[in-house]
Amino acid sequence: MPVLVCDTTSEYPSVAALLKLWPLLTAAQIKVVDCTKEVRNTIKGLSLQKLLSARTWADLSFFALIKPTRNVLPIRSLYGDLQNKSNIPNIGVNSLISDEPIWYAGPDLAAAVLLGTRPKILKAFKTIPSGPQPGMKSVSIGSRDFQSHNR
Repeated sequence: MPVLVCDTTSEYPSVAALLKLWPLLTAAQIKVVDCTKEVRNTIKGLSLQKLLSARTWADLSFFALIKPTRNVLPIRSLYGDLQNKSNIPNIGVNSLISDEPIWYAGPDLAAAVLLGTRPKILKAFKTIPSGPQPGMKSVSIGSRDFQSHNR
Protein backbone atom coordinates (compact mmCIF):
# COMPACT_ATOMS: atom_id res chain seq x y z
CA MET A 1 0.00 0.00 0.00
CA PRO A 2 1.51 3.35 -0.97
CA VAL A 3 1.88 5.78 1.91
CA LEU A 4 1.92 9.56 1.85
CA VAL A 5 3.37 11.21 4.95
CA CYS A 6 1.15 14.05 6.17
CA ASP A 7 1.61 16.35 9.13
CA THR A 8 -1.78 15.97 10.82
CA THR A 9 -1.00 18.79 13.26
CA SER A 10 -1.01 21.14 10.25
CA GLU A 11 -3.85 19.50 8.35
CA TYR A 12 -5.72 22.66 7.37
CA PRO A 13 -2.67 24.59 6.10
CA SER A 14 -1.47 21.47 4.25
CA VAL A 15 -4.82 20.95 2.53
CA ALA A 16 -5.07 24.68 1.72
CA ALA A 17 -1.62 24.52 0.10
CA LEU A 18 -2.51 21.37 -1.89
CA LEU A 19 -5.74 22.99 -3.10
CA LYS A 20 -3.80 26.18 -3.99
CA LEU A 21 -6.17 28.38 -1.99
CA TRP A 22 -3.75 31.20 -1.08
CA PRO A 23 -4.59 33.31 -4.17
CA LEU A 24 -8.25 33.25 -3.05
CA LEU A 25 -7.32 34.62 0.38
CA THR A 26 -5.35 37.50 -1.12
CA ALA A 27 -7.56 38.25 -4.15
CA ALA A 28 -9.03 41.67 -4.80
CA GLN A 29 -12.01 39.98 -6.45
CA ILE A 30 -13.35 36.45 -6.72
CA LYS A 31 -15.45 35.15 -9.60
CA VAL A 32 -17.72 32.13 -9.31
CA VAL A 33 -17.78 29.96 -12.45
CA ASP A 34 -19.71 26.85 -13.37
CA CYS A 35 -17.49 23.79 -13.76
CA THR A 36 -20.04 20.97 -13.72
CA LYS A 37 -18.74 19.08 -16.76
CA GLU A 38 -15.11 19.45 -15.65
CA VAL A 39 -15.93 18.17 -12.13
CA ARG A 40 -17.84 15.18 -13.46
CA ASN A 41 -14.77 14.23 -15.53
CA THR A 42 -12.43 14.80 -12.59
CA ILE A 43 -14.50 12.60 -10.28
CA LYS A 44 -14.84 9.92 -12.96
CA GLY A 45 -11.05 9.72 -13.39
CA LEU A 46 -10.04 9.68 -9.70
CA SER A 47 -7.98 6.87 -8.24
CA LEU A 48 -5.81 6.34 -5.18
CA GLN A 49 -2.72 6.73 -7.35
CA LYS A 50 -3.92 10.08 -8.71
CA LEU A 51 -4.81 11.37 -5.23
CA LEU A 52 -1.29 10.63 -4.02
CA SER A 53 -0.09 13.27 -6.50
CA ALA A 54 -0.13 16.89 -5.35
CA ARG A 55 -1.03 17.94 -8.92
CA THR A 56 -4.42 16.25 -8.64
CA TRP A 57 -5.41 18.21 -5.53
CA ALA A 58 -5.64 21.55 -7.36
CA ASP A 59 -8.45 19.96 -9.43
CA LEU A 60 -10.44 19.39 -6.22
CA SER A 61 -10.95 23.11 -5.48
CA PHE A 62 -14.67 23.10 -6.19
CA PHE A 63 -18.06 22.68 -4.57
CA ALA A 64 -20.64 20.33 -6.04
CA LEU A 65 -24.33 19.81 -5.45
CA ILE A 66 -24.90 16.07 -5.26
CA LYS A 67 -27.81 13.70 -4.91
CA PRO A 68 -26.59 11.32 -2.17
CA THR A 69 -27.51 7.69 -2.87
CA ARG A 70 -25.64 5.68 -0.25
CA ASN A 71 -22.46 7.67 -0.80
CA VAL A 72 -19.95 7.47 2.05
CA LEU A 73 -19.47 11.11 3.06
CA PRO A 74 -18.74 13.23 6.13
CA ILE A 75 -21.98 14.20 7.87
CA ARG A 76 -22.43 16.69 10.69
CA SER A 77 -25.02 15.23 13.03
CA LEU A 78 -25.77 14.33 16.62
CA TYR A 79 -23.83 11.27 17.76
CA GLY A 80 -23.93 9.63 21.14
CA ASP A 81 -26.20 7.70 23.45
CA LEU A 82 -29.77 8.22 22.25
CA GLN A 83 -31.28 6.56 25.34
CA ASN A 84 -29.46 8.87 27.76
CA LYS A 85 -30.00 11.89 25.48
CA SER A 86 -26.29 12.67 25.52
CA ASN A 87 -26.08 13.45 21.83
CA ILE A 88 -22.98 15.36 20.85
CA PRO A 89 -22.77 17.31 17.57
CA ASN A 90 -19.84 16.02 15.58
CA ILE A 91 -18.78 14.87 12.14
CA GLY A 92 -18.94 11.22 11.18
CA VAL A 93 -18.29 9.40 7.93
CA ASN A 94 -21.43 7.50 7.03
CA SER A 95 -23.44 6.12 4.14
CA LEU A 96 -25.74 8.99 3.19
CA ILE A 97 -29.14 8.95 1.49
CA SER A 98 -31.07 12.17 1.04
CA ASP A 99 -34.10 13.25 -0.95
CA GLU A 100 -32.65 16.75 -0.98
CA PRO A 101 -29.42 17.55 -2.85
CA ILE A 102 -26.49 18.59 -0.65
CA TRP A 103 -23.40 20.73 -1.36
CA TYR A 104 -20.00 19.12 -0.76
CA ALA A 105 -16.41 20.23 -1.26
CA GLY A 106 -14.20 18.46 -3.81
CA PRO A 107 -11.91 16.65 -1.34
CA ASP A 108 -14.93 15.10 0.44
CA LEU A 109 -16.22 13.79 -2.89
CA ALA A 110 -12.76 12.42 -3.72
CA ALA A 111 -12.82 10.49 -0.44
CA ALA A 112 -16.25 9.09 -1.34
CA VAL A 113 -14.79 7.79 -4.60
CA LEU A 114 -11.93 6.11 -2.74
CA LEU A 115 -14.49 4.46 -0.48
CA GLY A 116 -16.22 3.00 -3.53
CA THR A 117 -19.14 5.38 -4.04
CA ARG A 118 -19.31 7.85 -6.93
CA PRO A 119 -21.67 10.70 -6.10
CA LYS A 120 -24.14 11.94 -8.70
CA ILE A 121 -23.08 15.52 -9.43
CA LEU A 122 -25.99 17.81 -10.31
CA LYS A 123 -23.94 20.99 -10.66
CA ALA A 124 -20.60 22.39 -9.55
CA PHE A 125 -18.77 25.68 -9.26
CA LYS A 126 -15.27 26.90 -8.52
CA THR A 127 -13.91 30.25 -7.44
CA ILE A 128 -11.37 32.13 -9.53
CA PRO A 129 -9.20 34.83 -7.89
CA SER A 130 -8.53 38.09 -9.74
CA GLY A 131 -5.59 40.28 -8.77
CA PRO A 132 -4.15 40.89 -5.30
CA GLN A 133 -5.84 43.06 -2.71
CA PRO A 134 -4.51 46.63 -2.61
CA GLY A 135 -1.58 47.04 -0.25
CA MET A 136 -0.55 43.38 -0.29
CA LYS A 137 3.20 42.84 -0.22
CA SER A 138 5.59 39.97 0.35
CA VAL A 139 7.22 39.43 3.72
CA SER A 140 10.20 37.35 4.71
CA ILE A 141 9.71 34.68 7.35
CA GLY A 142 12.75 32.87 8.71
CA SER A 143 15.32 35.55 9.45
CA ARG A 144 18.79 34.66 10.74
CA ASP A 145 17.67 35.49 14.27
CA PHE A 146 14.75 33.10 13.92
CA GLN A 147 16.92 30.33 12.49
CA SER A 148 19.70 30.69 15.05
CA HIS A 149 17.12 30.78 17.87
CA ASN A 150 15.80 27.35 16.83
CA ARG A 151 19.17 25.59 16.64
